[in-house]
Amino acid sequence: MTNQKYHHLIPRTYLKAWCYNKDSIYVFDTKNRIFEGKNIKKNFGITQFHSIVAGMPICEEEDLKKIYKCLDGYEIYYEGRLLTNLMEYNKYYCKFAEWVIKSNNIDISRKNKNILRAKIDKVKILDIEQLWSEKYEDKWNIVRENIEY
Repeated sequence: MTNQKYHHLIPRTYLKAWCYNKDSIYVFDTKNRIFEGKNIKKNFGITQFHSIVAGMPICEEEDLKKIYKCLDGYEIYYEGRLLTNLMEYNKYYCKFAEWVIKSNNIDISRKNKNILRAKIDKVKILDIEQLWSEKYEDKWNIVRENIEY
């Protein structure tokens, strides 16, 4: 599994043109009306920007198997109707609080339901992030050289 999690919205290669002290740039804080230095390695990005998570409509079957694995052996009901497949779990994940989750025909406790939700929320499919890092984030110098020459 990849550990690429932080992706810059503006590639660092572009920010470097404005740097002082090698890795910092000045930004203007509009609230306090002051300039301050920001490190380009730690700023101007989003954590897990490209991650695939529960409830996203772009999930594929393999993604759903990983995301909802912890629900194996449970029956999931939403609005009195049994959800029968992973696509339905994903479609109604935004209504998780309204789900009734049963084990052996008995409703599970709120505590156990929260534990299951935490397990689901912890799963992040990083395929897009890994490819982005391999192709762009980590190789901007190569991309730039290919464009320039």
